[in-house]
Amino acid sequence: GGLARTLPGSRAPGSCQARDRRRPRRSCASGMAAHMSVKEMKAAISAAGMSHVGVTEKEDLRHLAALALEQVSAASAASGGAMEKFLGDIRAGDVRTIKAAISTDLEMHSFSKDELLAGGLVEACLSHVADPAVATRPPRNADLRLLSQGGGAPMPICAINVLLNATSNVRKGRWDAAAVALQLRPLLQLMALDVRTVWGEPRIWDGVAVMALGLIRNVILHGQAAAKDALWSGTGCGDACLRLAACALEDERLQQAGLALGMRGVSSPRECGATVIMEWCDVGLSGSASSPDASGRATLALVAAVPCGPRQASSFAAELPRLVGCAAAAREHGVLDSLEYSHAGLIKEGGEATGALREGAAVRQLVSAAEGRSAARDAVVAKHLCGLLAASLGGAAGTPTDAEGEAVIGAGGVEAALRLCAAHPLAAELQEDVVCILRLAQQAALQKRTGAALRQRAESMHAAVGALRAKGASSHLIEIAAAVVGMCRTVSEATAAGNRPGTQVLMGVDKFYCSWCHVEKPQEQLKRCGKCKFARYCSPGCQHADWPTHKKECKLKAKALESGHATTGSAARRRDRNDSFDADAFSRAANALFWRRATEVVQSAALQRVDLFDCVVCIDMCGDRHRVRPVPLGALAAFLDEAIGVDYTDGEHTEVVHERNRRNGALTALAYAPTGRPPPEETHQMILKTFPPNPGLSWRQMHDQLLGMPAFQEQLASSDSHEEAIDALALSLESSQRG
Repeated sequence: GGLARTLPGSRAPGSCQARDRRRPRRSCASGMAAHMSVKEMKAAISAAGMSHVGVTEKEDLRHLAALALEQVSAASAASGGAMEKFLGDIRAGDVRTIKAAISTDLEMHSFSKDELLAGGLVEACLSHVADPAVATRPPRNADLRLLSQGGGAPMPICAINVLLNATSNVRKGRWDAAAVALQLRPLLQLMALDVRTVWGEPRIWDGVAVMALGLIRNVILHGQAAAKDALWSGTGCGDACLRLAACALEDERLQQAGLALGMRGVSSPRECGATVIMEWCDVGLSGSASSPDASGRATLALVAAVPCGPRQASSFAAELPRLVGCAAAAREHGVLDSLEYSHAGLIKEGGEATGALREGAAVRQLVSAAEGRSAARDAVVAKHLCGLLAASLGGAAGTPTDAEGEAVIGAGGVEAALRLCAAHPLAAELQEDVVCILRLAQQAALQKRTGAALRQRAESMHAAVGALRAKGASSHLIEIAAAVVGMCRTVSEATAAGNRPGTQVLMGVDKFYCSWCHVEKPQEQLKRCGKCKFARYCSPGCQHADWPTHKKECKLKAKALESGHATTGSAARRRDRNDSFDADAFSRAANALFWRRATEVVQSAALQRVDLFDCVVCIDMCGDRHRVRPVPLGALAAFLDEAIGVDYTDGEHTEVVHERNRRNGALTALAYAPTGRPPPEETHQMILKTFPPNPGLSWRQMHDQLLGMPAFQEQLASSDSHEEAIDALALSLESSQRG
């Protein structure tokens, strides 16, 4: 008390101020904890890494929650200071900090990549290339040693490498890709300059360009439509992205720089460039992001017109077939996949900018690649090349025109696809593309110039079908190929020279073939069908084998022969086309398609959070790319009306079959495909099918195993759409679990 009286400003022990000092002050964390529920307090304790096990009293729980909040607050303050110091070191070009950030994947710091990107990492890294003068001269005391000389990489390359590393988490990261894209303007402006130098050195520009391309790829893949819109409209430098991507597809300097910097595989310059261009083509196809005139067709035209080729003297559309050939020769599967998608998109544009892709020279380049050694040895390369040929034949509308049919068939595209199928008889996806080519060839053959080109290629196509049969390819594929070969032959009318009806004329010379085995034989060794007088066979065995296919054609031709109607010409071709639907082949194809994609059906049902046995599996075989999906029984009629525009009137029978199959643990499926017949005839054929359980694993066990997979649960929680989740799951499932 005596000491208190001697201190200036002090009060007596009994005063109010003394009583306040004796009472413990209430912290901010305690005040927050006082207003929290028990559930919120437990969550705060767990978030701080503490445990509340054994704490039963509410007051003790509140005290523990206050300690947890104080700990989190202190950690946040320390993290903020550490982040400011880290970003300051990046701006200052501290070598140790930048090397540590690159080598340790930023895990050495107490903050995540998402926090860094939101806190200013992009601005800090781009400060090394923001000054336009960086293109021509280095800053003072700059280190110009290059990786290939054994020294460290220059600072611009290292800075962009840090950004590339920070954005590498394109699947699970929560960073804002559109915000990052808007900040890339200085980098894109540097890449758009005609002077391809940084610090006055072309090799440093190459390194920065490789890193920038990988960064653009990461931003687009993570942000999709919003990121593309920000890159194009927000920065005003979208064309620089396309130019850089097209340059990376063939610039050897960039490939060497990528190898020196360790950019291989999916991060190689060529694959990054192909991915960026593919994503811009996707903008044009889907219209999901804005383009200069808000038109997908205009976006595709811009992609097609991007400067490409030697000295940037050509366009991307003109050089695309050559780039495909180079990627096929190098067996770069990722590049081929992206180029195939880009090619399909540009073909659909159908304007003058993409006219080079529809010319005969472009198709001949694709056929040359299909006849190369890489395609014969690699089934994946062969599959991509057949997909490109199918897109070239289908054209913008998906139905071949006379010019497109003449270009592809005249260049030997059909027999090249058949030879690839013979080289890889077990590649199911390749066979699907070849069947698509054959179907399109059948449609195009009804046109004048395409029919003439088909007759000119008859000899080589006949040999290709023979090779296909010798390799043991599927009977369905051989039947379609034989039908196309059969269209090469026309029936000549009886002439004064004594030719009888049924003579098969090939390229102006009378030649005779067995209608089943297609072996050329003398006329006297072939016996004609007694009913239609058209088909010829070398033995009774060939006649019996061909009867399931020939039966319908035989009936039509016999009727035409009796009525006196011509069996050739446009009218007969229209009749043949309208009655060419093969129900048996359709049923076999639906079976094969379902069993190949059975796992995908289970995945899709789980992702939609519906019971698999409440669904009917719809097997859609209407388009070029067939789809298999489970649809709830109650929504089946509405789905079919929306998908193919038909009224499904057989719902009661489907319900009976579905209930029976459900009791037996089987799946009910509805397959549908176009018949090619015009209204009022049936435009679509539908077949109701039953698929029993797998011998070793029932559908219910398969469904339960999938739900118990951690990878599936994680994907289910993080995916924005069912399609993205299915794609990711297909990569994460073990090979034994795939359909």
